[in-house]
Amino acid sequence: EMTQTLWADMCGMKRQIGMTHDGYLKLWQLQGGLVGSADCVLLDECQDSTPCVLEALRTSPARVIAVGDPHQRIFGWRGASIGTMPPTHKLTTSFRCAPAICALATSFIVHAKQLPEFSLQPASVSPHGRIGPIDKRLHHAFISRTNAALVEEAVSAFDQGRRVRFLGSEAVHRLLQTLRALCNLKSGHGAVMDQRVRGYSSYQELRSAAKKQGDELWEGVKLVDKVGSASLLERCDLALQEDWDEEGGAGLTPADGAKGLEFEGVILGDDF
Repeated sequence: EMTQTLWADMCGMKRQIGMTHDGYLKLWQLQGGLVGSADCVLLDECQDSTPCVLEALRTSPARVIAVGDPHQRIFGWRGASIGTMPPTHKLTTSFRCAPAICALATSFIVHAKQLPEFSLQPASVSPHGRIGPIDKRLHHAFISRTNAALVEEAVSAFDQGRRVRFLGSEAVHRLLQTLRALCNLKSGHGAVMDQRVRGYSSYQELRSAAKKQGDELWEGVKLVDKVGSASLLERCDLALQEDWDEEGGAGLTPADGAKGLEFEGVILGDDF
């Protein structure tokens, strides 16, 4: 009943709740979606298709060509899946990764998903590409599961005299806005723009509430307490200003922001 009330408000002319991307996608699907609009539909990254998209494909008379990898599904937490589309042709050759990387990826999938028959083959036997320590002074990427780990890496890097830069990610920028609001609330100076932070009368009140929730807001509080407001903001600002195109230094990005990018070297954070 609450879901129906929320949906009615989102679709109404005098709505109090804004229409989301998922909302107008659902409207499109309910109004016919792909019916009569195409003879053939090409769907990329189909492993991350929402139930709404899968239903639009199911009811479409068009021929559907879907490409995806169930082992790279990153939006399962919001209902995404490859659906009931059976694979008609399996691709097992990687044109991106060297033999050592393919072997490691194969071992992960074989053991974690209990698929002994799985094998990812490299397109060439090039010796380039290895697994081992990376000189952090050289050009590379740091990829983490959480945004808080990126901020910690940025702080650590600048303390060690290394250059780093946050790569484009809306989630990272939202966290940085939250950190700025937390620092302003704690110091009592500056505007508190973040809505989640603005609702608290004091930093201590927010800290107690965030600790109980244990979400990303709590991760932000721990960063502020550990590093200090001024030092934290100074390092985050530097990581936003650094030039990724110059030689040396590192690009900091969460896993979902790294898809499709290529780097000479990659360091995975400890939070995976």
